[in-house]
Amino acid sequence: MIKTRIDNTRLHLREEADGTGMLIINASSILYLDKIGMDYVRHYIRYSRKKPLIGSVRDNVVWRMMLKYKVKKKQAEADYDRLQSIIWGVTQGNACPFTCFDVKIKEPQYGLMKSPIRIDLALTYRCNNDCSHCYAGGPRQTKELGTEEWKKIIKKSVDFEVPNVVFTGGEPLLRDDLEELIAYAEGLDVVTGLITNGRLLTKERVASLKRAGLDYVQITIESPDPAIHDKMCGAASFEETVAGIKNCVGELYTTTNTTITRQNYMTVGELVPFLHGLGVKKFGLNAVIRAGKGTETEGLAPEELKEMLPDVINKANALGMEFIWYTPTKYHKLNPVEMGLGIKSCSAARLTLAVEPDGSVLPCQSYFKPLGNALKDDFRAMWDSDLARCLRSHSFAPERCRSCIQFPMCGGGCPLDLACGF
Repeated sequence: MIKTRIDNTRLHLREEADGTGMLIINASSILYLDKIGMDYVRHYIRYSRKKPLIGSVRDNVVWRMMLKYKVKKKQAEADYDRLQSIIWGVTQGNACPFTCFDVKIKEPQYGLMKSPIRIDLALTYRCNNDCSHCYAGGPRQTKELGTEEWKKIIKKSVDFEVPNVVFTGGEPLLRDDLEELIAYAEGLDVVTGLITNGRLLTKERVASLKRAGLDYVQITIESPDPAIHDKMCGAASFEETVAGIKNCVGELYTTTNTTITRQNYMTVGELVPFLHGLGVKKFGLNAVIRAGKGTETEGLAPEELKEMLPDVINKANALGMEFIWYTPTKYHKLNPVEMGLGIKSCSAARLTLAVEPDGSVLPCQSYFKPLGNALKDDFRAMWDSDLARCLRSHSFAPERCRSCIQFPMCGGGCPLDLACGF
């Protein structure tokens, strides 16, 4: 995998077995490329890294493509300009990476990915909240690996060509070595993220995380109503969480996430302007995740979510905010594509992997069926295991789903929902 930074944009170019590939931009957007697109990007990166002796980057890339593909200069220049505008558009949130550069995206490509684009490292299951809906909550406890063991796992994931490492938990800020691990990952040229409840994000801690090189933070907030937030989180945490958001905005790229349950759904509409007032520009929502305590939490039916989400979308658009919907649903009940929310399907062992505090590797952070151990086992073998292949192919879905015309995008929804009868 080719890794580089151009004009403060991190680029990871990864080639698949068939010669196609993907350009991962800031570890958050994927531009799929055909073979010709791969050549354009390779040359673009090559000449941007080391400025050519004669002519501009554009001139040299165009010349290379003219020679190889026997195209006219005007065509090669147009293709180059289009590619550069796509990359810029993706970084600004103005382009759809799934349709750019004339590449048709089909579900089988996900099954052919040689490695995930993100790995979640749950450093600890300890937490200073006790959320009633937490997928990692309740009786789940494991031992915790030490600093050097986590560094070995980070190095193995980078060698496996994973461009995005996210530190999570539990509450990862309870680990005193968090900044050391972030700095280590940054030294390996990957993009680092942090998922936290925000309570420990004092100005001093934010400055420390920034010095370590942390790229972005996602803070969990459950409601703009302090009483509802505190009840869901099982602790008087609202004021500290809001303070944490304020301390991060302007210092780190900051997003928030909220789980919609029967307790807080009536305040979700109020959450949008509330977050805007705190300076948040991007926020996410998800339905209840059916693992851990989430198996007993009362969530909203897809039909109810379908009714409430347009109001969120409209308010976000009016305030110039970016709204991300995370939950994979059955499209005949809630179709995120029709709502303008993009393609959403299960990402377990497809786009992501997760590692528990003891080193166990999971398909995703809420699917508690280990594929192996990050210290002992080979990532390639775990990625190619029967369970991982099953999840990527969505073979867990019932026949009525697999025969549906929308199945390639939908995938049957979340396998945890199916297991719980939803």
